[in-house]
Amino acid sequence: MKKHLILTVGLALSLLQINAQVSTPNNNIGGYSGEYVGWDGSMTGNPLVIKHVANQDMEFYTNNAQRMTLKNTGALGLGTTSPSSWLHVAPSGTTQSFRTVSSSTSTADNWRMFRGSQEMADFWFEGSANSLNLNAVRGAFRIASGNTTGTLSEAFEIVGGTGADRGWVGIGDWDDFNPNVDLHIHGRTTSDFGIQMTNAASGTGSADGLRIIMNNSGRATVYNWEASDIAFGTGNTSGGSLSERLVINNGANYGRVGIGSGTAGAQLDVADATDLTTGSGDDICIKAGESLNA
Repeated sequence: MKKHLILTVGLALSLLQINAQVSTPNNNIGGYSGEYVGWDGSMTGNPLVIKHVANQDMEFYTNNAQRMTLKNTGALGLGTTSPSSWLHVAPSGTTQSFRTVSSSTSTADNWRMFRGSQEMADFWFEGSANSLNLNAVRGAFRIASGNTTGTLSEAFEIVGGTGADRGWVGIGDWDDFNPNVDLHIHGRTTSDFGIQMTNAASGTGSADGLRIIMNNSGRATVYNWEASDIAFGTGNTSGGSLSERLVINNGANYGRVGIGSGTAGAQLDVADATDLTTGSGDDICIKAGESLNA
């Protein structure tokens, strides 16, 4: 009885395995041409299983060269025989290692990252607008930079969450501070730090453009390194025009301050100064008990 059962099971398995075909140009089984490994079409509803029972890798070759490796752990290597992550791509002879192409020019494409069932991040572009979006779905968005030894330095954070500070930007080490306003810059060390603004005309050196600096003693300075004035202005009620209200002159009049005038005629030049009064007046007001000395 046992022998009959073994023979019956073996015969059934052999009948099933017949349908997994290997087709070559000289062996076109079932009317299929070309070279392939797969079902011959009669086993509908059954998956094709490629199974390696032993605890060994699977290797895939083209042109007699190994192109893909499926490790016994499940890690997949493309262009490498030793993948160090679940998907490891090592291009050879090209600088492009990965590409995704949407089905049409008006269709969006989206890469998504999950932690369990929770989506954590997505990287995508819209179908109609040509905008590229990078979203930290459940928290802050952070960027760090490194050096040749692989040490990372935290550099940039956009605050997440649902609080009033969401969307605020912090530049600096996010472990050392939290942004207190829409843009908060925090120096990593006690040395001088600040903001520098340059353009094509000014050059890009350390003594070019406009710099706003706070030094290690807390002293704040504003420098215009170019041969030009520093001006402060305000707008009108309609917001349609701006007027300079205070100017610090450069050149022959360097250091002179003009209030209401673009070019100061003295160290302090107040435009339309009709008179000097105490306690009131349009131009200069001297508080009671104070004096104005030449």
